[in-house]
Amino acid sequence: MKFTELRQEIDENLSEINSFADYQRVYFSSGIQAQINSLGGKYVEHLFNDLIEHQSTLDIKKYLGGSSYNNANEYAKSCVHTVIRSRDIYGHKLAGWTDAALKCFDNLLLVFIQEKLNEIIEDRGKFGKGGERNKYRHLIEKGAPMYHIGIGFDTVYQVRNEFTHVEVVDRADGRRYQRQISSKQLKKMKEIILENISMALSQFEKTALETWDSTNSTV
Repeated sequence: MKFTELRQEIDENLSEINSFADYQRVYFSSGIQAQINSLGGKYVEHLFNDLIEHQSTLDIKKYLGGSSYNNANEYAKSCVHTVIRSRDIYGHKLAGWTDAALKCFDNLLLVFIQEKLNEIIEDRGKFGKGGERNKYRHLIEKGAPMYHIGIGFDTVYQVRNEFTHVEVVDRADGRRYQRQISSKQLKKMKEIILENISMALSQFEKTALETWDSTNSTV
């Protein structure tokens, strides 16, 4: 089944997900599982297409190569098994979904920068544990159009951190507690994450197709 046909079928059968009750009703159904099975294990392709909202002509499996594709696909599998349609993500499920999506598409960026552009990502020592944000800064500093790829993912990364760094210290008495994230905040975070990751992937697709010849895998 083509992505456009699958997307139409999903959109026809799914209503908006706003609660665990909605999620349980829809995502525990045999119909959704059948749609996931119809992907044939091509999770990263589905996630990519779903986020850019059209069927890409980029051969992601060939672009990434064996190990990078397998790694990206495992993270995409986690996203797809959470929600087959990205806009269905809700509440605190957004945290795990975003983390897996970033790790999935980081494989694309690493291959793009290091293998297609043949560039070294500078270790800046301050952008995330292990320097995860270094690749985003690398693209940002290259300017347009790659700036849009880097800034999109960097924005998503920073919003994702809002889920991770929730422990705060009361300046008055030094006691520690976890700050709460309201439903309104979660909805806004979802909007920012989906908007930026879609923008970044759309620009990535355009740039990759312009700079990569899939017949010989060269820049």
